[in-house]
Amino acid sequence: MPDEQIDIYNEKGEIIGQGGKRESHFNASWHKVAHVWIYNSKGQILMQQRTVGNIYYSGLWDISAGGHVGVGEDLDISAARELEEEIGISVKGEELDKYKQIKLECYQPENNYKNREFVQLYFLKYDCDINELQLQESEVQAVKWIDLDTFIHELKDAKTKDLYVQHGDDYFNVVIGRLKELI
Repeated sequence: MPDEQIDIYNEKGEIIGQGGKRESHFNASWHKVAHVWIYNSKGQILMQQRTVGNIYYSGLWDISAGGHVGVGEDLDISAARELEEEIGISVKGEELDKYKQIKLECYQPENNYKNREFVQLYFLKYDCDINELQLQESEVQAVKWIDLDTFIHELKDAKTKDLYVQHGDDYFNVVIGRLKELI
């Protein structure tokens, strides 16, 4: 399977070339991703569980939808594409609440995964029955609604924290702060 091509950036966010998505993680190359956080009118957020066997964060709970931005691809289009591909929600990029872009760096020594991303955060209010969502089996194993307060508690609790992809405290502070404003 060929490696999906993405733009590669320097630390200032300037394009310096193109490369493969998987390759970028082993070379610690800066690249862009779109993360979409869905919330509903009940004050819940939609979480996806990454498919067991996925090379990165296998079986962990994560953002509603998200992924890498392709070569020359618009961030808004990328975010909408990921929503459609991963959980079957079809919206236009301009319907999303485009919030902030933050830098994210993490390292997983067990698989030599070095992640250096410019993360564009999006939010979407969307009420739905999760049983009607169409999950991309290669990426998403399950979805669930979770109360924001429960999510916050589970991220802080040593017994449940490791059930989630760890994007870092700074990332979660921004996301939770915005969700508190919206919900």
